Amino acid sequence: MTSDQPPSDLAHPVLRAAFDSLGTVLDEFADGHSLRVDRYPRGFSMWTFLFQHPKGGAASLQFNIALAPETGRLTASLLSHWWLDVEPGNRRLAAQFPTVRVPSLRPEDVRYALEQGFDRIIGTEESALSREMWVRRGFEMPNLPWPT
Repeated sequence: MTSDQPPSDLAHPVLRAAFDSLGTVLDEFADGHSLRVDRYPRGFSMWTFLFQHPKGGAASLQFNIALAPETGRLTASLLSHWWLDVEPGNRRLAAQFPTVRVPSLRPEDVRYALEQGFDRIIGTEESALSREMWVRRGFEMPNLPWPT
């Protein structure tokens, strides 16, 4: 599933080419789990996969590609998020996950990292929702799909 908004342009040609070469694998991952995809949110070199968490709240996986400042080589990482808005009030509980380095940009390594990240979020217990923060409620949460 994809978002209703058109993707932003990703200006850097090397980053764009890397995402273009992985587009099929990223789309297959999203389609296989019925995830919403935001491509290049606000022009950043990432795809974000969003969904309703089966234990409540919403979750996302951010797949990022960057140029390493030291070497200029492409690197990839995955950052997971899970949050639950608590009523009444403006409270949000969030789980913290470490950033995971993807070993290479080979399609099989990227798909494996995405599947591992997805399984990690789905398998995390509610007790991990331990970080509390205040959020402004001036906007509606998007209608996210349930994963499969």
